[in-house]
Amino acid sequence: MARNWLHAFRPASFRGVPFKVDAEDISGARRLSVSPIAYAETSVIEDMGRDPQRFGVAAYVTGDLADAAALALAAMLDRKGPGTLVLPMRGALRARVEGWRLTRVKDRAGLVRFDIGFIEEGLAAVPFLPSFAAGALGAALAAGVPMLALRAGLAAAGAVTRIAGIAGAVGLAGNAAWLAAQAALAEAATVANLAEAWRIAALRGAAGELAPIVAASIPAADATVETDAERLVMAAALSVAVVRVDYPSRRDAMQARERFARTVAPVIETAGDFSDEAFAWISGISGEAALALSRAAADKAPVVRVETNLSLPSTVLAYRLYGDATRAGELVERNGVRTPVFMPVVLEALAP
Repeated sequence: MARNWLHAFRPASFRGVPFKVDAEDISGARRLSVSPIAYAETSVIEDMGRDPQRFGVAAYVTGDLADAAALALAAMLDRKGPGTLVLPMRGALRARVEGWRLTRVKDRAGLVRFDIGFIEEGLAAVPFLPSFAAGALGAALAAGVPMLALRAGLAAAGAVTRIAGIAGAVGLAGNAAWLAAQAALAEAATVANLAEAWRIAALRGAAGELAPIVAASIPAADATVETDAERLVMAAALSVAVVRVDYPSRRDAMQARERFARTVAPVIETAGDFSDEAFAWISGISGEAALALSRAAADKAPVVRVETNLSLPSTVLAYRLYGDATRAGELVERNGVRTPVFMPVVLEALAP
């Protein structure tokens, strides 16, 4: 039986205003960083992620009220910010308008055509330098607590135990602010007190150790508002922690961004079940953290492959690469070498 193509595709709309589609096209690309290696026959190519997808739409409105429908659609296209775009084949997504053109022809009454360029909506913009990201995200975490407490007054079972176990691992055992937050949490296991404890941990704990602990400790969703609230708080705390880490190389920062995105994605997906405000809050915090990681990656040196004809001491390699023998430890750590006097003949190093 042949497919009914008249009913195969979705009705198109933008911000709820419908229109017809003659043609839709989708374009995409990968951002590749090509780093040449001196005297080598190849280069290091790093994938910096994909570009946002773009959508070109040949649209039209028709009927006795085509003029009014065209003006309504034009008003939606002119509005600032992203909106929900539904395309016949692509389906629903969040997008912004890059440009549009309306065409009315005298001899074709009742038909108004549009040529529209959409771009996939990205993450929230970061209105501060990366060095200020942690403090701003910590403030955003605190600002969302009243919204969480409206629906979940008490902390989930096990929440206090989960956060209490991190103190020694991340250097918080003697921190006064942390001890005060823990005392308040022990007295009243509320979502507000839990969020404050995670905020202090994210801002004061050793970020390099804290980030993987938080990522591994986020509880699975169980359809309760208490667990949903804890998952949201921990995802926000992770957002603060990851931007505080000093990443040695571009690749390290990119890998951290990928791990972070994989960790927070399930929390974001279920945040709408808690509330629309919670979805917007955690999307904004995690989005700003991801952008801060992207900026950190852009500022760091790439990792390159180094080949030597014989095994050299790490100090000699560091001096030849950087003119600084004190960076020998960096080479040893990156390559996991047990005997620094005999470095491998093929190794990784930050680009000079």
